Amino acid sequence: MKLIVCVFEGISYPLLNEYLDNGLLPNFKNLCSNGQCGKLECAPIPYEASGITTVFSGIGVETHGIISYWNPKSENYIPIQWDSSNVSNLMFWNKEPFRDLRYSLINLFGTQPTYKINGSMLSYSMDKNLRYSYPRELLMLLNRKGLPYVQDTCAFFTKDTVKSDFCRDVLKIDMLRKNVFLALTNNDTDISIVNFTAIDRLSHFCFDEIDNVQLENSMLYKAYEQCDKILGEIISLSAHLKSEVIVFSEIGFGHLKKFVSINDYLMQKGLLKQEPESKKTIFSGTMAFESVQGSHGININSKKQFCDGIVSENEYENVLSQVINELINMPNPYNGNPMFENVIRGVEFSHSNLVPDIILEPYDWEYLPYGDPYWADHVSRHCQTGWHRCESFWGYWGAAEKTKGNMTLIDIYDFIIGLIKNSK
Repeated sequence: MKLIVCVFEGISYPLLNEYLDNGLLPNFKNLCSNGQCGKLECAPIPYEASGITTVFSGIGVETHGIISYWNPKSENYIPIQWDSSNVSNLMFWNKEPFRDLRYSLINLFGTQPTYKINGSMLSYSMDKNLRYSYPRELLMLLNRKGLPYVQDTCAFFTKDTVKSDFCRDVLKIDMLRKNVFLALTNNDTDISIVNFTAIDRLSHFCFDEIDNVQLENSMLYKAYEQCDKILGEIISLSAHLKSEVIVFSEIGFGHLKKFVSINDYLMQKGLLKQEPESKKTIFSGTMAFESVQGSHGININSKKQFCDGIVSENEYENVLSQVINELINMPNPYNGNPMFENVIRGVEFSHSNLVPDIILEPYDWEYLPYGDPYWADHVSRHCQTGWHRCESFWGYWGAAEKTKGNMTLIDIYDFIIGLIKNSK
C-alpha cells in the first residue's frame, strides 16, 4: 500500500474556513471540494505531544497520560522531557502486524532518540544535537544530495528575538523538511508521515496579526500559504505514487490575551511560599504548585512524590480538597470572571499517574494558566498572542468511502489503520 500522513500543526479551524471563504488557499480548497474534510476534536487539554501520541497509538490521554512535552511530576521539580523510551511501544509502526511495512517518519513527537525501524526516521528533538536520524548516516547522505535538514530548535523565540527573523527561519525550516520528505517518499515506502510545524510556531507569536495586520503583511498567513503549497505538492506526489493522503492538525489555535500565574494565587491563599525578589518557589514551605506549562495542572507537594515534599499520605486528601475548593473560587485577575470552568482531580481526568494531581478547565480560553515558571519563562510565554484549542481540521485525498464530517483523534487512528488493513 501507499499512504502519506501529513500533519500541519496548529491549524485554526475557524481561521482556515475564513481563508477558504475568501478564496484563499487553493489546495486546501481542492482537498475539501474534491476529497473529504471536516472538524477534528482534539484532546481536552490540546497539546502536540498528547495529540500525536493518541493519533498514532489509538490510545487516549485518559489512558496514556502524556499531557505535554514534559513529565509534570519529576521528583526534583524540574520537568523532564518525554522521549522515545516513554512512547515508542505505543506507536502502531512498532506493533504487529504493521512492523514489517516500510516507513519514512519525519519530525514526530516521541522519536528522539531515534530507534531502529523498517525505513528511515528524522526525529522531533527539543534540544540541539546531531543525532536525530535513523539510519545514523541518513543526514550525511541527504546533505550529499543537496538536501540539508535542521531541527526546529535552530529557530527559537526569546523576548529579544526579532520577530521577522524568527518567522523567516521557521518558514525556511519547514521548506527544508518538505524537500527531504519528498525525497524520502518513493515507491519503496509504504507509509510516509511528516509533521510541519510553521503554522503552530508562528501562531504562538503572531496570532494577533489576524486583527492588526493586513493579509499581505501577515507572517501567520504566510505560514498557511506555504503549507497550502506543500499540500499541493503532496497531492501531486500521491498521484504519481498512487497513494492516499491523510491531513490533520492534532491541535487547534485561538487568541490569547494573558497567561495567569496560578502560583501567585496559591501564595495569596497560604498554599505556596516564594522568595520575595526572585519569586522562586520555596518547596519546603509549599503545599501546592503549578505543573509544567501547557498541562493546565496543579501538583500537591507530597512527600511520596517530591524530594522536598511536605504533605504526608494521611494529609493528601484533605490538602487536595482544600486546594480544589480555593481554585474553584479563583477570579480572573484581569476581569473578575471565574478563572476556571471546572477544577477536577487528576485521577478523574486520566487513569495514568503521569498527569498532575489537579486539572484546571479554563472558563475563558483567552486566559490560561501560566504554568511552572522553569519552562514557561524559557519559552517566553508572556510574548505569546495565541494558544492551542480543542478543535482543528482533518482531510483525506483518496478513494475510500465518504466518512463522517467530524472526527476525533481516535477516529484518525482508526482511519489510518483501516486504510492499511483494507489494502492488504
